[in-house]
Amino acid sequence: MAFAICMAEAKKTPDQPYGVTRWNNAGLNGDGSVDYGLMQINSIHADMVGGNLDLLYDPEVNIKIAYSLSKGGTDWTPWSSYNNGKYREHL
Repeated sequence: MAFAICMAEAKKTPDQPYGVTRWNNAGLNGDGSVDYGLMQINSIHADMVGGNLDLLYDPEVNIKIAYSLSKGGTDWTPWSSYNNGKYREHL
């Protein structure tokens, strides 16, 4: 499940390759927040990296935070690709 969500989240535009760790979606969220890295961790979680959002580009940090946000892999509702079903393309 995590892999499928990662693949769906990390590729939001047709011309973007999969697995780009240093990608963010600046300007795409209606609320002005920004999603970072493989799992597209939202900037509202800046406290989880001590305010240093650049740390979210580190795949290990990004995945660990995703694990925490998903309640140990049991709740994927924080990700739009789960809620809209796009992750299913990568199962």
